[in-house]
Amino acid sequence: MLISLLAVSAIVPSALLVWYFHARDVYPEPPRVLWTTFGIGVLSVLPVLAIGLPLQAATSSISDPLMASLLSALFVAAVLEELAKLSVLVGYNMRQKAFDEPMDGIVYGVVASLGFATLENVLFVFEGGLSVALSRAFSAVPLHAFVGAIMGYYVGQAYFNPGRRLRIILTGYGIAVLLHALYDFPLMAMAEVEDVRIALALALVTLLVLLVCWRWTIRIVRRLHREQLIASAEREGADAVMSVPRVAPPLHTRMGHLLVAFVGGTMASFGGMVTLGLSLAFIIGAVQREHSLDVLIGGTLIGLVPLAVGIAIFRMGIRGMNVEVPAPVAANSSVV
Repeated sequence: MLISLLAVSAIVPSALLVWYFHARDVYPEPPRVLWTTFGIGVLSVLPVLAIGLPLQAATSSISDPLMASLLSALFVAAVLEELAKLSVLVGYNMRQKAFDEPMDGIVYGVVASLGFATLENVLFVFEGGLSVALSRAFSAVPLHAFVGAIMGYYVGQAYFNPGRRLRIILTGYGIAVLLHALYDFPLMAMAEVEDVRIALALALVTLLVLLVCWRWTIRIVRRLHREQLIASAEREGADAVMSVPRVAPPLHTRMGHLLVAFVGGTMASFGGMVTLGLSLAFIIGAVQREHSLDVLIGGTLIGLVPLAVGIAIFRMGIRGMNVEVPAPVAANSSVV
């Protein structure tokens, strides 16, 4: 039962994020390509481990713990992991016919990154338990998705700018490495400092990087989503309607929707864990026959219901975070 709970807690955050980014695409990608991208992303963990473990051992031998943390965050984590994800995008996705618009770079970048993050998360969660699962569900896993989206955005731009393709791809890769390293280094350095104030400051740096990545991702997703809607409307003769300026809702409104999404994601994760755990208990015969009905009713109430309600709340919160409203008209302006 515990193993099943750990497995689901490691996988559900990635599944929710894949669903969100896939839903933002006006022209959804073929499931075959998406799942292949996710699978290659999972497999890309293996070469990273093969190269990263010896590098980690080498950095651990450095006498200065902060320098060791910096080198580990930069070369063992950021450089290798982002290179693995970039290899999936360039080596597989850019060769697919389905890669036919800039938004595809973001979608595939997220899916490849979450494939990588899922296996990495499973390894961490089985080692650290449910507390690690909870902390990574709202930190490391979204970070992988956001950085993957940002790098994927540059890959998408590069695909449609063949004259500057290499430069744009390297720019996206460099930004992804920098953001990843800035996120990881404070977390690694926290274990090496004794001053609580310094540790708190390092934690705030990591949180700030995560928020910057989230904000950056929301902006580029909204921009490309808007471009898709305009292009679609123009083809349907509705360009006059789509040309009305639209802006993001106020910050406090978006933060409220973020809280809703957080609550929904947590509820869905809990419901998914309970549902799968009880399902496995039935399969392996751990539930006695005379208790089957009680367990089934209880599982529905504390498993399936929170799972369904949590997904609905998560979806509502995510949609609210990304909705655009008509831009306010200035008092001295006139509408023609």
